[in-house]
Amino acid sequence: MEYLSRNDALSLEPNLNIVGPPEVIVRVPEEGWLDSVRFTKRMIDAAVATGLAHSIFERCTKIEPLNQGVVVWTNRTCYLVDAVVLASGIGINSLLEDLECAPLVHESPESLTQIQYFGPPIQHVVFANHVHFRTNGPSSLIIGNADDPTGARDSGAEVKAAGQNISLVAGELKEPSFGKSITARRGTRPVPKDGYPIVGRLSGQEQIFIAVKHAGVTIAPYVALLLTREIVREASCEPLGAFRPERFNPPPDQNRMSSIH
Repeated sequence: MEYLSRNDALSLEPNLNIVGPPEVIVRVPEEGWLDSVRFTKRMIDAAVATGLAHSIFERCTKIEPLNQGVVVWTNRTCYLVDAVVLASGIGINSLLEDLECAPLVHESPESLTQIQYFGPPIQHVVFANHVHFRTNGPSSLIIGNADDPTGARDSGAEVKAAGQNISLVAGELKEPSFGKSITARRGTRPVPKDGYPIVGRLSGQEQIFIAVKHAGVTIAPYVALLLTREIVREASCEPLGAFRPERFNPPPDQNRMSSIH
């Protein structure tokens, strides 16, 4: 990535309405996206096809640590396994509660809006003032808002959020020109309490591990590789050192001020 001046940014996107000196402007030369649900399913299917993996689609209701291994209870049956990795985002909070652990993942609402757009073309993904947008074909924009102000789950929340998103984007463009066709969706995504990945053995549990992060699809393969090595070799993996679950529950001595004599 590279930092840009206001003039450089306007040369790349002349239709942006950059008012005043922004705190920072960043350009990421290569952007991309994928359908995470379909991608994950294809990865699971490929692993199962090798015969080295087995996949079941059942809702986990409880995990019970034993002296040797873990019992995983589901809505259908139970399984005795050697180790468990909690990697389902928001879904791990109820399981952590059963293990007398505080929730580690927040449920962050987000709205996504697609609208007809007839203004000058936008060539880049733009992040500005809690909203991001990009072109979606020759005549539409995709708008996302991670700082959704509604937070509601009523039937009109999507429409309300879409109107707010469009207003935010209109304020970022010199010549906003929108059509009437609007598609709005709302959802949630898991965000660790401090925004950083949570990876490693759960405090006080020998065979229960956590692997939760906001940028799941982006870094999941690398995190899975590191954590797998750690579990199999029963040795700490240095790159994961800063992301352990125990950072949320530091030892009592770390919370005390040093005595001055």
